[in-house]
Amino acid sequence: MIPYHWLFDSVYFANSRRNEALAQEFGKVFFALNEARICYAIRKGPVIVESLYQDPGLRRMYDLDILVDQPSATRICRVLEQCGYVQGRVSLDGKNIEPFTRQTQVFWGLHVNNQLPYVKLSRDPAVDVFPIDVCLDISQKITQSKLSVPDILGRRKPLELCGVPSFAMSPEDQFIDLCLHLRKEATGRYYIEAGTDLQILKFLDISLLCSYTTKCGGWDDILRQVRATATTESVYYAMHYTALLYPDSVPREILDALQPSDCQFLEEYGGVDGSIGRWSQPFTERLFARDRQQWIDGTSSVPRV
Repeated sequence: MIPYHWLFDSVYFANSRRNEALAQEFGKVFFALNEARICYAIRKGPVIVESLYQDPGLRRMYDLDILVDQPSATRICRVLEQCGYVQGRVSLDGKNIEPFTRQTQVFWGLHVNNQLPYVKLSRDPAVDVFPIDVCLDISQKITQSKLSVPDILGRRKPLELCGVPSFAMSPEDQFIDLCLHLRKEATGRYYIEAGTDLQILKFLDISLLCSYTTKCGGWDDILRQVRATATTESVYYAMHYTALLYPDSVPREILDALQPSDCQFLEEYGGVDGSIGRWSQPFTERLFARDRQQWIDGTSSVPRV
């Protein structure tokens, strides 16, 4: 017997309502991007919700990540502005959008591979704000990966999202992207300080994608792409820790095929900050700790947005 069954029902239906409102808004954005003939691919978000979970109530959707190449950056910004989006952050009272400080703008321009977020206030009670991230890369500037945005966009696949014809990355690029994203947030001081570094939902995403890949027989393509793009460490990192939580979904033979000769990076943090530290606590202890920031050395230099 599930205790407080009404609570689970409430969360499920509220999440369904929220995701439906986000889908209605994001579908309008996809239509505008298509009309402007911008070459783009959607990352995570609605792709995960609609293809892996297939139920808007099962996974909360937060924002929309749109990948474009550098030459399209100015054009997509104009499209978003025409759709009512503003580059800034929501005020504390939730009634206005405030511009980012000059310091934050300069830092992001130099060190972050996304543009500062675009937001649009919502009139729907299920959603307070519609956030969009314009991404110009899927790997961090300090990494040695060989991921090329033009190549990724060249491999993109047409996919109906939010009820509108759209585009997503190829299955291989999607897999690599989710793994890169998990490792970046699990090891970055910015996310550790915010308490958003280790979230079980992110490992569940990888678990479901592993099961889907096994079912579709896509592991050979993924292994080939991982090696070609020099992303083995990040993919192994994500799959290794996912296997601790969901061992039945991660094929042992794929982990063995990806395992680097030196796995010390599994216990490191701060690589994306340019200053590597090592955890003294095991992963299982960190995963359920309330304050992991107390265990790290140094602080993030990334301004809060």
